[in-house]
Amino acid sequence: EISLARANDTTRQFGLNALLAGVVLSLPLALFIWYFITRMVTRPLQQMTDGLRQIAEGDIEEVRELPIHGNDEVGMAAESFNRVMGKAHELLQEQRMSRIVFDNALEGITVTDAQARIKMVNRAFTETTGYSAEEVIGQTPAILKSGKQGADFYANFWAALNEKGEWRGEIWNKRK
Repeated sequence: EISLARANDTTRQFGLNALLAGVVLSLPLALFIWYFITRMVTRPLQQMTDGLRQIAEGDIEEVRELPIHGNDEVGMAAESFNRVMGKAHELLQEQRMSRIVFDNALEGITVTDAQARIKMVNRAFTETTGYSAEEVIGQTPAILKSGKQGADFYANFWAALNEKGEWRGEIWNKRK
């Protein structure tokens, strides 16, 4: 004969012991999983995010290549990040060299957008025209119009630019 109260206490004690054993055994497993995810997933993703933020801010010199651990998704993402970082570094170097050439060219250079608004000018432009970059950026090249050429001249000029992508000739512009 078994007492229901004693069976209930034994069952309850067994359940508590099983729960305690489960927690004790699960804690190291949970810590291992947390460490593994942090080490193999979270940290590389955080490094990629930090690197991309630095690239976006133009601070490419501080970005470091990421170590590649395996051929899983994180490893492939790290490899792709390293390729993007390398290409961004190359493009930045090319941009710096192009800017040096642009700034030091002896001929005045004007860069416009599709609406013929001036986006940038070089030092020779400002020396030749007397206009500073701040004065002409956002304006059209018409700001330099001297009045020595008529409407037909400019119609032919723009037609050639639109059809051929280039125009060769001489324009009389004015200084400030």
